[in-house]
Amino acid sequence: MAGSQLKKLKATLKEAGLTGQTNVKQKGKRHSRKTPSDTRRDDRAQVISRIREQFNPFEVRKGKTKFEVSNGRSVGVAKPSVSKQVGEQQRRAAYDVTKSRRNKVGGVIDRRFGENDKNMTPEEKMLERFTRERQSQTSKNSLYNLEDDDGSDNDGITLTHYGKSLSLGDNNEDNEDGDGDGFTIVTEKRQLDEETVDQPSRKRTKAEVMQEVIAKSKFYKQQRKLQHEKDSERIMDLDDEFEDILGELKSMQNENTNDSKAPIEDETKYDETLRALNLDRRAVPADRTKTEEEIVKEREEKMQKLEQDRQLRMQGMDVEKTGEGDELDDTFWAGSDEEVEELGDFVDGEKNVPPEEYFEESSSEGTTEKIQSTPSESVTITIGNKKVVSQNSSKKTHFACPETHEQFLHILIPYKVEEHLDVIKRILNLYQPRLAEGNKEKLGVFSTVILGHFLYLADLEEPVPQSVIEGLMVVLREMASKYNEPLTQAFRSELKKLGEKLDSDNVTVKLSDLLLFTVIGYVYSTSDMYHLVVNPTVILITEVLETLDISNIQHLLIGTYLADLLYQFQSLSKRIIPEVNRFLERSIISLCPEPEKLDYTQLYTATSHIKPSGLNLQSNSKLASQEFQLTHFHEASVDDTPALLEKLLQIVDKFTLIWKEKSSFVEISVPFITLSKHSVKYYASDKLVVDLLGKLNQLYKVNIKEHRPLKLQAHRAISIMTNTPKFEENFNPDKKSYDPNRDRQELNKLRSQFKKERKLTLKELRKDTRFTAREQIKEKKKQQEEYHARMAYIYNSISTEEGADKNQYDREKKMRKKGK
Repeated sequence: MAGSQLKKLKATLKEAGLTGQTNVKQKGKRHSRKTPSDTRRDDRAQVISRIREQFNPFEVRKGKTKFEVSNGRSVGVAKPSVSKQVGEQQRRAAYDVTKSRRNKVGGVIDRRFGENDKNMTPEEKMLERFTRERQSQTSKNSLYNLEDDDGSDNDGITLTHYGKSLSLGDNNEDNEDGDGDGFTIVTEKRQLDEETVDQPSRKRTKAEVMQEVIAKSKFYKQQRKLQHEKDSERIMDLDDEFEDILGELKSMQNENTNDSKAPIEDETKYDETLRALNLDRRAVPADRTKTEEEIVKEREEKMQKLEQDRQLRMQGMDVEKTGEGDELDDTFWAGSDEEVEELGDFVDGEKNVPPEEYFEESSSEGTTEKIQSTPSESVTITIGNKKVVSQNSSKKTHFACPETHEQFLHILIPYKVEEHLDVIKRILNLYQPRLAEGNKEKLGVFSTVILGHFLYLADLEEPVPQSVIEGLMVVLREMASKYNEPLTQAFRSELKKLGEKLDSDNVTVKLSDLLLFTVIGYVYSTSDMYHLVVNPTVILITEVLETLDISNIQHLLIGTYLADLLYQFQSLSKRIIPEVNRFLERSIISLCPEPEKLDYTQLYTATSHIKPSGLNLQSNSKLASQEFQLTHFHEASVDDTPALLEKLLQIVDKFTLIWKEKSSFVEISVPFITLSKHSVKYYASDKLVVDLLGKLNQLYKVNIKEHRPLKLQAHRAISIMTNTPKFEENFNPDKKSYDPNRDRQELNKLRSQFKKERKLTLKELRKDTRFTAREQIKEKKKQQEEYHARMAYIYNSISTEEGADKNQYDREKKMRKKGK
């Protein structure tokens, strides 16, 4: 992210949803739920702390270990600024307490009545204290005095029994209310409420609060007692009638003994239904509908994670696997909007042709109609060394999942080549893993059958439509993401067969071999440093480039296609493949006019004077641009050499993007600069040749300035550590001492602890001393500032008064002069 630190901070806060318009309300049910967790108030502090750590990398300090230890202890992570701040707060609190108690004598606080009241004389204080002491003693003595006439002595608390007052003077009052069994608690509560309503609001005393609490407690206790009595009476009634009810139940059981089988069956069915309901998965709330911003953010995060993993694989590092192919979702059968990537200029004569959607649901009308259409006329298909002819056989809508390519060919007998892709889609839809157990293994085997059929179609004499080839490539790519292991083994077996064929004397490269290399580059990530399929593929391609006969126009066309394919492989990782450089150099020499005039000392593939190969162009010929078709590569002739030379120069122009970043560019570019200068003599009007020569010369001048020969590092020899390791028979990483004397071991442990604690204590004392000194300096500065401010105020006030008096004196003096 470019820009200043402030711009980065603003952008980060906006991305986290902490700034900007965050309270937008949208209509609709899908927007009525909560916002993302990053924008909720509960997560705001966590998001801010995470951003603060991101923009303050120096506030986090990790411990360093000089050597790796075997016990695997983790390195500590500390935050010095946070620890320092916490220490400062603790010291300030302790300093404030010490400062508040400074110049204070004794720790006893006098809480006697009227001690700090200056308006009372000592005699009044003593009298008030005596009065309060007598009142407290009187209230305590009269708390349980049943013959006390006045209830105010005990702070308004009245003793009761079963809700009735125990005071002798309250009987008449109770009778006057009209109910001899009435409770004084209720009347007292009502009186208390009436008093609180009539009287103005005031703070109640502790006695009033306690009186109300006791009254409520006794009232609720009496209510519970009454309810318990009612429940006891009902229980007694039920106990009396229990024998009658039990007799009726026994009589009903005897009547139903004859029909015992039906209830047992009903109970069994009920138990089974209950068990099934218990095993059913409970309903879970549906996931919240995500907003477009969340979907875009998740996609960006996913792409970033995939790119990071690809960068790690490109550097040869291990990447943690998040899921296998079988753990993926079912988007494979839902549809695919992916487009065929750039596969070079040799994809069956066309370039960048986007495939259609090859995966549709089996219920789609177009697919069903195509499969159930009228059968074609006689179809001839080759199985092994035999040819099978089918006459008007009816087409099926359900197929068995084939385990071998021969079984698949039997299924495809009544179909045309254009319909093979529809049959494959139908089989994939019929044997989805979610439909039946074992379908996953069947589709894993079927993926290898698809690969075999792809190579089979490539070697047919009749040309296969390009849409079928591209559709099968898309199918293989999707299958590789779900059934990686069987398809990887199939690819490796095909590469092994091709390698054994290249070891023989008669080297023939078929169209299926070229398409095998192409589909591997389309299915797998070719930028990985170590890959089970891509690495053997690159080795085989380089072996083919070295064994091709450059005097054969068909071999030159095959090598040009493979060189262009290797550029596609290495366009991201930018690795140099020496065999490609060697092939390009040899091929251009075999096609350029008058090769004997080349300076062979500037070339790497020629050790002597160069002789014409028979394919060299004439000096008066012109280059031409032409697209080659792989299906017709065996039909190439000498007339195609101008277009082939043009294509080779284009590939060299592409590879300069990889070479220019390498330190060995000077050595790589020398032969191609020589070949470009030689080609410019004959094709000066061709823009590609002139631009290529200019680009190579410019890059050569830039790299030659920084080009230095390799040499050993000039540093002092580092000696090897000769420490003899000490081996313990009973090694324990958690054990720090192996002293057999227990007492000495404990003593050493105590000494080390004391030393550590002493060191920490001295460190804390020094910090406390420095903090106290800083605070004292601040206080002195503050006192001096207050003193100077006060003195300045006094000086100003005096000056103002003196000035006013002087002005008054001057006015009076002028008036006296006027009076004279």
